[in-house]
Amino acid sequence: MEKYLAQHPWERILKIFRTLYYSYFTTPCDTVFALPNDSETHLDPVRYLIENFTIYIRRAPLLPNVTDNIISRLIKLSYRIESTPFDLAPFELLASLILSNVTDIKVWKSLLQLLDTVESI
Repeated sequence: MEKYLAQHPWERILKIFRTLYYSYFTTPCDTVFALPNDSETHLDPVRYLIENFTIYIRRAPLLPNVTDNIISRLIKLSYRIESTPFDLAPFELLASLILSNVTDIKVWKSLLQLLDTVESI
């Protein structure tokens, strides 16, 4: 995945998240998602981020067992965000990394950690 990310960076996906985040949340604040501008649409930056990650991984020519597993987990997370009252606290680290412009590899590792965390809740 690291080699693939180097050749096909997440630049656009992460830029879209940053743009949405800054239009949906007031900054600075104590935590990344502390001050939403609109309580009805505050999940949108995370929704679109997960959707874009799903599309990216679906198109990546990686090992099918790996991509199928991750895509399945991302889809479950998307359904969960859409269908239940959802706390954004588990997304704090991932969002902070994206907003800090860290490397795609760090974002990838944080995404995998997020999936593990959310599945255990």
